[in-house]
Amino acid sequence: HNESAPATTTMIVIFLQTPAYRDTVQGCDDLGTFEAFTDRVLAGYQSYVDALSPLRAEIAHVGMAYRHVRQTNVDLWRRLYAPDDFHPSPHGTWLQACVLYYSIWGAHDRPPLRYSAALWKSTRYFAPNAEQDGNDDDRLPAFPTTDEAMLLADVAWKIQCEYSQTKTGAEHDGADGGGNDPSPNANL
Repeated sequence: HNESAPATTTMIVIFLQTPAYRDTVQGCDDLGTFEAFTDRVLAGYQSYVDALSPLRAEIAHVGMAYRHVRQTNVDLWRRLYAPDDFHPSPHGTWLQACVLYYSIWGAHDRPPLRYSAALWKSTRYFAPNAEQDGNDDDRLPAFPTTDEAMLLADVAWKIQCEYSQTKTGAEHDGADGGGNDPSPNANL
């Protein structure tokens, strides 16, 4: 091993930008509005990315995806959260998974993505107070329909394309934003 040779790596650090809380949570009043909270979280993750320079670090823009859903479909945005207003519901978990998937893949041609409601059959879920009567059945969270899941996947792809376009080709190999179709069900 040559100590003077620069180290090269293909490793990429990906920070998952957490979304802002749906409502003010006790003890968190200082975080501000949903918009301000989202901006602060993004700025914090950007400072981590900047601190890791010259290593390759990126942000999986989950918070920005939540913001987009809030701006375009408030009813669906409310379903992104568990009843505690800050943990993700199955809808939110699906959106986070899609954002992370597309962040790992990059903004090249949109990779195929499949959804099946069967995904949730063996999944752990957040069901507050379910232990009180021992009956989880009446507290099962709502799971995304196929249409909702594909809409959330479209949002994730749109956000990935939007934020990867701000990078140079050197920072994100081939991510020039050209040819990407974030429309519903593109390349699905």
